[in-house]
Amino acid sequence: MTKNVKIGAAIFLSGVCATSGHAVQTSPHDFTIGLLGNYYQYRETSHNKFLMHFKGYMVGGLAGYSYTTQEGFLFGAEIDFSGGAVNYDSNRTGSMSNVKQNKFEGRLKSGKNFHMANGLTLTPYTGFGVRVKSDYMGGRRTSTGHIGYDRRSTYLYIPVGTKLKKQLSSDWAVEAFGEFDIFLHGIQHSDGVGNHPATTHTQKRGYGVRGNIEAVKTFSKKHSLSFGPFINFWHVKDSNIVKNSMEPNNQTIEAGVALKYRF
Repeated sequence: MTKNVKIGAAIFLSGVCATSGHAVQTSPHDFTIGLLGNYYQYRETSHNKFLMHFKGYMVGGLAGYSYTTQEGFLFGAEIDFSGGAVNYDSNRTGSMSNVKQNKFEGRLKSGKNFHMANGLTLTPYTGFGVRVKSDYMGGRRTSTGHIGYDRRSTYLYIPVGTKLKKQLSSDWAVEAFGEFDIFLHGIQHSDGVGNHPATTHTQKRGYGVRGNIEAVKTFSKKHSLSFGPFINFWHVKDSNIVKNSMEPNNQTIEAGVALKYRF
């Protein structure tokens, strides 16, 4: 094969790779930091009857890292932490205001970028996640005199989702995420206080759904800013029975906005 033929073949193969979405990338590394704020509601029911709820607002931060191969495979990790104060209300034990709470979530993800026509990129992904939510009512009394207690919820799950990115111009894009979370295992631990013994319940049935949409402004090849709303939803069924007690069927909604800087 002559030198010119080799050069021509190389140019042809490069063109094929570019049209199939395997464009040369400036860096495989992507870092993200950001701020988030959301409305939070946790609600327990039994046989479709209201038992109790927490309602309030939370603020926090997030961080993430991803590595993308030349073939478009990506691997990453992300965390977020938020805290705030919520109001408690129950049809059995009264109410309590300004209950401190916090939430931590960590996720490992892997996926594949598929570059479509008209600046569209589809990225299906999966991974593993853990969510830890804590409420601090220990030692405080409700409006009816009941003594509160601290408790911690831990969820293990598998996220299965898709990111859709539409490039609108050289410096503006829109990204949308849709995800279903396969619930693996839940642990609900309640600290002991007064006549309430410390208990640990396990939860085996449930699911999560989440989604968000972001407007992305790119300033350079490695720096961009994104902003948009998100919503997370969990539905976890009745736990096992321990010491004649159980954690009832419950739903959680987290709806808010996030601001992210990528570099």
